[in-house]
Amino acid sequence: MRISRGVSGHQILFLVSFFIGIVIVTVLANGKVPENPLMNKVLAGGFLEEGWNRRELFLQCLWKRASVVLLIFMLTATSMRVWVCRILLIWLGTFFGVLLKLFYLWYGLSGMGLLVVSVLPHYVFYIMSYGLMYWNFEKNRLRARRNYFPILLSVIVVIMGILAESYVNPFLVGGYLKIFF
Repeated sequence: MRISRGVSGHQILFLVSFFIGIVIVTVLANGKVPENPLMNKVLAGGFLEEGWNRRELFLQCLWKRASVVLLIFMLTATSMRVWVCRILLIWLGTFFGVLLKLFYLWYGLSGMGLLVVSVLPHYVFYIMSYGLMYWNFEKNRLRARRNYFPILLSVIVVIMGILAESYVNPFLVGGYLKIFF
């Protein structure tokens, strides 16, 4: 017996907002390449020559990411979890659409690879942790008893994402810049 799985509403929502992000940049750029404040020479020099203070980067990521993830987790525990999921999907889709188009305008095809290398490793952990949290609360919404192991696992996955962002991403981006730029 073959199980056929269709496209979910979450996937459609992400893809539509992704294409909206691409259209936003296309309309706002109006045939011109916008300025590039993201990967200027100072930032590229930090990745290539000077290196990053990884401990400082870890503490900065811990503060910024953990506070946002904590807010999202608290909202997921309420009855607003479906709306929080939709808003998060729209934001992530638009964010990736805008960044993909901008990196393509700035650097061509190698810029799209730079975006993937600089964003993908840690966002995989963040999305997995949110998905686990959403799944846990959606599965247990009718039960009086909660299972707290997925919540603890979600927090561990967020910490793994913060570690990946502060220790793995500078290494990957620096290597990618040395090869392609």
